[in-house]
Amino acid sequence: DVAILIPILSSMPKDE
Repeated sequence: DVAILIPILSSMPKDE
């Protein structure tokens, strides 16, 4: 489920 991937992506360092 995407809902499980959401917190994972949030934990990853994102450079925007």
